[in-house]
Amino acid sequence: MDVPKKAVHDFWNEASCGERLLLSEHTKEGFAQQSATRYQLEPKILSFAQFQRWQGKKVLEIGVGLGADHETFAEHGAIL
Repeated sequence: MDVPKKAVHDFWNEASCGERLLLSEHTKEGFAQQSATRYQLEPKILSFAQFQRWQGKKVLEIGVGLGADHETFAEHGAIL
């Protein structure tokens, strides 16, 4: 499949992280709901990441998403 460069460019600049599907609004509440939905859809992340384990430790979280995991590390006291 030969995808035009413009289509790829537009995809990455419009909603490459699932904003249209998972983010109802660009507010604190909207991001909180997106985070809750993420962990409902992918519950194994919580036991795998062990967010609480990283309190006071340096974490480099590299993701392509809306920041739910990054925020959860921060909420549990990780140094980001």
